[in-house]
Order: sequence, then C-alpha cells, then structure tokens
Amino acid sequence: MAEVEDTHPSYEDLEDLELEFEEVETEIVRKQYLLSTHLYAKRQAYISRIPHFWALVFEQAPPDIDHFIQPSDSAIIASSLKHVDLSRFEISPAPASNASDTGSPRSFSITFEFTPNEWFENTVLEKYFWYRRAKDGWTGLVSDPVKIDWKEGKDITEGLTDGAYKLWEAEKQTTSEVNGANGKAPKRRSPEHDKLVKKIESTTEGSLSFFTWFGYRGRSVSAKESAAAWEREAERKQMAKDGKTLTVPKDETNPDVDSELEMDREVFPSGDDLALSISDDLWPNAIKYFVQSHDQDDPSEGDFEDSAAEDSDDSESGHINIRDLVRNRHADEGDKESPKKKRKA
Repeated sequence: MAEVEDTHPSYEDLEDLELEFEEVETEIVRKQYLLSTHLYAKRQAYISRIPHFWALVFEQAPPDIDHFIQPSDSAIIASSLKHVDLSRFEISPAPASNASDTGSPRSFSITFEFTPNEWFENTVLEKYFWYRRAKDGWTGLVSDPVKIDWKEGKDITEGLTDGAYKLWEAEKQTTSEVNGANGKAPKRRSPEHDKLVKKIESTTEGSLSFFTWFGYRGRSVSAKESAAAWEREAERKQMAKDGKTLTVPKDETNPDVDSELEMDREVFPSGDDLALSISDDLWPNAIKYFVQSHDQDDPSEGDFEDSAAEDSDDSESGHINIRDLVRNRHADEGDKESPKKKRKA
C-alpha cells in the first residue's frame, strides 16, 4: 500500500487564506457603502432638523471613543459640533457600469462641521485616512495632520497639533527639494522634530485631547510605495498559484525605514483605532446612540438615584457630561428667544 503523503498546510497557505478572507471583507465594505449611500443622505435630511444631534451621539459614544474625550473636548462638542460626515473617497458612489472602480473602500475621510466658537477659527475639520501597503507587507491607515487655527490661548492640545503640522510641512519641503514630490521624508532629526518630541514627552496618552487626533499620521507610506507593494503582492500570489516562488529583494524584507523617528513624532498613537471606531461604529450607528441619549431622559425613580450618584462622581472626577451641557445651552437659547415662557403657569 502506498504511503499517504503528508500534506499539512504551510504558514504561507494560512496567510494566503487570511488574505482571501480580507479581500471578501473589503468587497463587502465596498458593496455596503454603495448600497447605503442614499440611506445616509436620507438620514442627513432628517437629522439636520434635530438640534445637537451629533453632540448627543458623542455623549453616548462607545468606550473606544469616549476614552479620548476630555472635559475640554466635551465643552467644544456640546456647544459647537454641527455635523459629522464620512466618505469613502477612493470609490465612486455611483460608478458607471463600464467604469473601473479599483480604489480601496478602506480609505475614508471624516468631516466635522462646527458653528463659530471661542476655540478655533475653522468651521470645517476634515481628516483623510488612506489604506496603504508598505513594501515590508504592513497594511494599515496613514494620514496627514490637519491644521487647526486655534484662537490665542485656546489650544487644548497644548501645541501638539501645531507641532505635528509644522513637522509635516517641513518634511514635505525637504523631501520635495531632495527627492522630488514623490520622495519619502528624510530619515534624520530636524528642529521641528525635536520640538515636537519634547512636547510629546511632556504629555501622557491618557490625557490627550480628542482634537490631538487631527495630528495623527501613522507610518510614512507614500501612494507610490503602496501601489508598488500591492502590485508585488498580486504577483506573488499569482506565482504561488503556479507553484513558483517570488524572489523578494533584500530591501523589501528589511526596509530602510526609521521606525523610531516615526514613533517619536506620533502625537496620537491610537489614531487609526479611533478613526475605525468612528467609521465602523459611531457613524453607521449614530441613530442608535442618539436614541440612547434620549432613553436616559426618562429614568425610573431607582435609575434617577443611580444617575444622580453618577453625576456626583463625574463632578468629583472632573468629567463633563455632554448631555447636560447641551441641555443647559438649549435652555439658554430658549430663554433668549422666548423669555416669557419662564413665567408660564
């Protein structure tokens, strides 16, 4: 009797299977976005008529988001947040039947609209996240810092967003001069880098303002490097199907990337996780969180006592309840518009 050949799968086989699952998940994200675009437009038409909708949504944000909202952030969100939007900008909302829609649905932008306020001049803050692949096989989200025009003495990030933006601008200028527009940032310290590192060292992640997230960058992976890496991965998979092995250049298995410099200058280390929590949870489930905020407005007697105790604990810990801020603001606005209502029997 012939011996049965040992056909245990290799690690490469398992990795390729995981990639196939990821490809399916990516297509699900693409289809879901295209199919639900008109529903989000309908939702926006409804919620645009609801005062403080997004402030109340953030008040009920899941722990992965709420963890990063400090009392100073709550004050801005409650008083000034007008609208939030998400776009998967690399794919067309309504592609033509013969169009090639090859962008990644895992890339997205998140837009925050604000009313004029006492903290910054911007009325719109839009942050882009690109899903990219590095030549060493890493995949994930990268971003550019967003400039927030803080008013004098009102920067609640204590200079971190300004520092991140200035370093990014300096690196772009140096890279353009040395390597051309498609080059990578120079792997050496600069005055802007050292200044930012000093600011970062004086803070702790647990006390970071939510608005520091706008300074997040992630790894330095250019669009050009990512496109080449995806092309190389497709080539490797095809050769694997043909029973061949792709020879990977040494510089791709040991990339010339100064990861220490990239880690040193990161002002919001969990920036990609927070972005995904917003895009995959808070944004699609906004109505659910809004309803939850109103469910708490009509508690039972027992619940009211528990709520009062929680409010007391919040006051002692310095935590600010966004819902309470919204209520107070709404009451103030009502008093200004209809002062006689206060005397109504």
